[in-house]
Amino acid sequence: MKFYVNSLLLVISVLGTTSCSFKDAIKMQKQMTNTQVVSVNISNNNKEIHYIDMIHIGQQAFYDNVKKEILTYKQNGYVLFYEWIDYENADDISLRKTKKLVGFIPSTKGYEGYVSNIKINGVVVQNNDLFLGLENELDFNVDISPKKLISVYEERFGVIELSSEELETPIYSETKAKRIDKNLEEIILNYRNEYLAKQIHKSEYDKIIVIYGAAHQKGLVEELQKLDDNWNLLAN
Repeated sequence: MKFYVNSLLLVISVLGTTSCSFKDAIKMQKQMTNTQVVSVNISNNNKEIHYIDMIHIGQQAFYDNVKKEILTYKQNGYVLFYEWIDYENADDISLRKTKKLVGFIPSTKGYEGYVSNIKINGVVVQNNDLFLGLENELDFNVDISPKKLISVYEERFGVIELSSEELETPIYSETKAKRIDKNLEEIILNYRNEYLAKQIHKSEYDKIIVIYGAAHQKGLVEELQKLDDNWNLLAN
């Protein structure tokens, strides 16, 4: 119990910059100690999606189990659509504006910074390379760019102004500036769900594994149903 409470407090502390509630922290605690894969199947009678709920930091055993599941489906003719906004190759302004929106840079390095402060045994950062090239090379990064995320946000909600501190502080260092969280979900979740649904809808492939965060699953189904009302979750 002492380990659980202490590690939970660390989760709350580390995720504090992203407006993490106590309930969110408990959920994150469970995710970061889980090793079991949660997945669902979605179909419109013409295409089939095997959706795997992902987290970006978790147990290596969890990612190993995801790899096994992807391999099984790849051996049955599926292709892979995976989530990852490429912050490693983003321009400086997009990174700084993302930092103001999200509270940190959600790149591999940014997530590693979280992991270094979360004292839960076995926690590692998601490495998509583990899932690529299994059985075939039909792996597609189906996500928006950091620059696109910022441009869509600014088109809808106004320009993100950066202070001199936010412009001059090293990108992975903390600033005293307050992050923006208003309207963020509209882009981080809803817009990307819409984008993913459109890519699935127009894809030439009819058997697709999707590895995206669990929070995207419900919204993806809703966006798919806007394009074709035959899309539905299949009973397990």
